[in-house]
Amino acid sequence: MPAARPPRNLFVCGLHRSGTTLIARAVASHPCVASFKRTQAIEQEGQFLQSILPTDQDFGGPGRFAFDPGAHLTEHSTLATPENATRLTEKWAEFHEPNLPVLVEKSPPNLLRTRLLQALFPQAHFLVVTRHPIAVALATQKWTHTSPFSLVSHWVQAHALLEQDLPYLRRVMILSYEDFVADPAGTVGRVWRFLDLPTHRVEVEVRDHNPAYFERWRNEFGGRRSIADEAGRIKHMWRRLRKKLKRTSPEQRRLERLEFGRRSDAQDVVVAFEPAVRAFGYSLTDFSLTPNRAVGTAMTQTKPSIAEYPVPATLRFAR
Repeated sequence: MPAARPPRNLFVCGLHRSGTTLIARAVASHPCVASFKRTQAIEQEGQFLQSILPTDQDFGGPGRFAFDPGAHLTEHSTLATPENATRLTEKWAEFHEPNLPVLVEKSPPNLLRTRLLQALFPQAHFLVVTRHPIAVALATQKWTHTSPFSLVSHWVQAHALLEQDLPYLRRVMILSYEDFVADPAGTVGRVWRFLDLPTHRVEVEVRDHNPAYFERWRNEFGGRRSIADEAGRIKHMWRRLRKKLKRTSPEQRRLERLEFGRRSDAQDVVVAFEPAVRAFGYSLTDFSLTPNRAVGTAMTQTKPSIAEYPVPATLRFAR
């Protein structure tokens, strides 16, 4: 008998606490979709079920890995070989149902190695999941014990790299956590159509946890000043940062040990990253804004590109 045909890969991409686990499980409820189950791996992530590709822990873990240049892998990587594709396929086959046409795999590092995965698996599909950076930052903080403002910087850095890679991808769908919680069944149905799978009934109930994080942000870091209405605060911010840098001893890791906990500093960082976050359809000052995504389109269809708002090198820190 001929060997079983390997499944098409659907790689779910998104930072920790972006809702990727929830969405991957919903997608895998289709009878034609295989997934990893009962593996002892963290959140059943494929990154921990192989030894060919590095894991996020190799680059600092949640809230940090996108700051490491080595985490961004493309088709030019030495890992992009047919042998590695075969080894990954064989290793993952040990942990999922056989003979199903689609295999869903979700791991946070996927966000920064879509081009490598496409080189390894030319028929791969990519499902990019985004979530409001404030919710991601505060949800991740309990794991990392880093500043939420470092985590917002990490969010911007990771998605800026993703946007650079999007034009190279042949099959990509981008959806937001906010879209999913607003219409779980409809969102999952769009994913299945993206995969050319037959219609299947799905019943998904989810709870939107974003409002609790927004309330915490307002209470702990909101301050009394109106960030959106204050002109000239960007220049003021850079003056303050330059003064702080002058007081930082050479052995300290740039801004990693600077204290951004005070509300005034929080407002400065919000102002610094608001343009970049808006480029993705979110806002650090207006939590009602959510992105409008579509299949196969760039993340910033009619919005200014994130490239116009690069992450300042001095703000790439993780306390």
